Amino acid sequence: MNPIQVSLLITGIGMGLVFIAIILLWAMMELVVKSTADKPTKLNEDSSETGEAGDFIQPAPREDQSARRKAAAAAVAFAIAAEKTIPISQPELPAQGNLSTWQAVMRAGNLNQISNFQKRSPKGSKR
Repeated sequence: MNPIQVSLLITGIGMGLVFIAIILLWAMMELVVKSTADKPTKLNEDSSETGEAGDFIQPAPREDQSARRKAAAAAVAFAIAAEKTIPISQPELPAQGNLSTWQAVMRAGNLNQISNFQKRSPKGSKR
């Protein structure tokens, strides 16, 4: 075998192993999803009023879900009541004349950079 055939063989084996690994991971994920999903329950065969025998219905909500729903409803009710009774205050901003030293230095530096940029000559022109 010449070197090109060997390299093509190695490439083919490597690509095959990668695809086999991807397919195995996909199969394992499908298995986990199917084994952990909630199964719908079957209706009783004698209850023809609600549907045909063997129809599927959604599983009933668990108790922890109903407790979560009650807690969410209570939180919303409290937020609505609190919004009506507690005034929301805006923080007061300092006046522009009362700058701290840090703010003054930073603004002066920014203005200096802007003015230097505007005074710069275009690239390629000589003064």
